[in-house]
Parts: sequence; C-alpha cells; structure tokens
Amino acid sequence: MDEPVFDFKKMMRLTNKDRLLSLVFKDLMSRKGFKDEREVYQIIFNGYVLNDSIMEEEYMNC
Repeated sequence: MDEPVFDFKKMMRLTNKDRLLSLVFKDLMSRKGFKDEREVYQIIFNGYVLNDSIMEEEYMNC
C-alpha cells in the first residue's frame, strides 16, 4: 500500500470520528500560535497517522 498523502477533508472526517485525534485537535487549536486549522490537521496527520498502519487504514477509508 502506498503511503497516504495529506488531504484536508479526509483529516477533518478522521478527526471527527476519532476521539483521541479530536482531543489533540482541540488542544492544539487552543494553544497560542496555532490559528490555522489546516496546519493543525497537517501536524496531526504527520504525528498520528503516518507510519501507523491502523490509522493509515482508517484515514484511507475516510
């Protein structure tokens, strides 16, 4: 399987489905310096989805 590529809409759907990712998103958005949702979703994608086979599969199915 190819490595997933970041897709803003897919990350929004995955984050809305996954409780941990949702909490991470809310936490990062509440911190000073993180105002851009796209940037926060990219950070979550890189840190929680890539190189995690279960999360990659969930992401690809969104």
